[in-house]
Amino acid sequence: MNKRICRLLERVPGNKIFRIPIAHGEGRFLFPKGKQDAYLEKLYENDQLAFRYVKADGSFPEGKPWDNPNGSFHDIAGICNREGNVLGLMPHPERAYFKWLMPDWTREKSVSEFGDGRYIFESIVKYVEKKN
Repeated sequence: MNKRICRLLERVPGNKIFRIPIAHGEGRFLFPKGKQDAYLEKLYENDQLAFRYVKADGSFPEGKPWDNPNGSFHDIAGICNREGNVLGLMPHPERAYFKWLMPDWTREKSVSEFGDGRYIFESIVKYVEKKN
């Protein structure tokens, strides 16, 4: 996202590829049949796409189920409302707050004890602090 309309994510690095677990089983982002293109265009016009599933190199899955594990439309993992103060997110950042929550944490070479989920929570907290 360039304009960063989702104010809850203002402090989240825009070009970072996040490693955040999913755990929703059957849940996925869908539009009503026949309206997908129009609704997707609106999301782009209003800069409401917050997150999309990507491959490890940052490219889009193009229908590969292992890179878009729930089959969500247009690889959408999260959206924000037009006002920028409500975030809908399929992955679970609370499951990636600390590095040791991730399944491969023992192979991580990072010096930080925190995982990618922390970026999202810190950004939300900063937004709330700023509002009060």
